[in-house]
Amino acid sequence: MDIISFYRVERWLFERHIPVLPKIVQLLIFLIFNSKITADSKIGKGSYCVCKGISTVLIPGTEIGENCVLGLRFSTVRQFPYKEVPCLKNNVWVGPNVIIAGPVVIEDDVIIAGNSFVNRSVPQGAIVAGCPAKIIGWRKNLDYVIQAAGASKDRVIQCRVYLPDVKYWGDLNEEYASYFGEHKPSRIVVPTNNLYNGCLCEIEAVVAMD
Repeated sequence: MDIISFYRVERWLFERHIPVLPKIVQLLIFLIFNSKITADSKIGKGSYCVCKGISTVLIPGTEIGENCVLGLRFSTVRQFPYKEVPCLKNNVWVGPNVIIAGPVVIEDDVIIAGNSFVNRSVPQGAIVAGCPAKIIGWRKNLDYVIQAAGASKDRVIQCRVYLPDVKYWGDLNEEYASYFGEHKPSRIVVPTNNLYNGCLCEIEAVVAMD
């Protein structure tokens, strides 16, 4: 079992106002995973922690949406003088050693690179990195580049894709097929070492122009 499985039990007990037992589950989470997730935090369906959630610390009341990936040693904290806590929406990917502080909202489809400190809200689809975190790109950056050149994605004839780990191959195939649809440009996948600021994928595209 991973930390999210324990959390689901803790949350189920909490929602039914069963005394004492949620605290016992919280203690087990601390002893087994060296982590803290209180029952009043909200974690949506499909979200999970890598490495079973070791050293994850969520400030009470943290909200995490659906299908989020939380990296090793992920933390949310309050930031003085604010009482509000972070909120992550859906399909957010968080790298290792990330801290999110204060009343910030991380919108859908955001990527947060490893070792980042996030103390401002992040718009939908952004890729952020750094301490403090800044926007370094967009998940659909390829769209913007192609359109700026006066073309469209159905004019792409080849893509060179850089991946830091073969374990992302399945996710790449799914996203690639979803993005291009019926259009199927040729593809070259290049295994590489860690990409800039913890990014999981870089794409180089060749586009046919009139």
